[in-house]
Amino acid sequence: MGVILDSSVLIAGERRGESVRQILKRVQAAHGEVDSALSVVTIVELTHGIYRAKSEADRERRRAFSEELRRDMVVHPVTMEIAELAGRIEGEQATRGVSIAFLLIGTTALHFGYAVVTINVRRLLLTANRAFPVVTIHREKVDAGACSIGRVVNLSKGRVTLLEIGRDATWDDELETYRLSEITRVDFGGDYEDALQLIGGREYQRAVNLIWGQSNPRKAHGSSWK
Repeated sequence: MGVILDSSVLIAGERRGESVRQILKRVQAAHGEVDSALSVVTIVELTHGIYRAKSEADRERRRAFSEELRRDMVVHPVTMEIAELAGRIEGEQATRGVSIAFLLIGTTALHFGYAVVTINVRRLLLTANRAFPVVTIHREKVDAGACSIGRVVNLSKGRVTLLEIGRDATWDDELETYRLSEITRVDFGGDYEDALQLIGGREYQRAVNLIWGQSNPRKAHGSSWK
């Protein structure tokens, strides 16, 4: 198991004055002994930040941080396979409003079977939910070892609401809501999630109709984004 660090995690750490090793220690404290890597897209975003710095001191600090990243971490390129996967997801799922940079970081993680670690959990859930039938969220600081698998039906006011699917591939008859601040990891596109959806996918509309009835098709299709 491994993780791809989103640019937001690194930018926040650099602004706090942390070294790359300190950031990796925090990642391991939250997620255990996992392999951590980057997408080359993050190097693009960090280099952009170097040249947007308001002072020479900020510019040199950011440059040193970027060089430390490249020295101490694995940086995965955007291969032909990753580019094609990102293009397929964007084309098939019409991922409107999702930046191509974030999509490439996410598909890099998917290509290697890794999770994405990000500060912007809302953006990750929005992207993953548009691209995949179900997502898995972990709240390791609240409930270590437990996870919730389902379809995102609402994202608002710092919370995510899921229609969950159980290990027997049946959809729950009630919704569950979680604080975004409690979510430590999001998984998607894995064999386990795909298998559950393959078996239980046809029952999804029946499940949402039981919860909302037939009167609100907008919510039944999981499109309540705020």
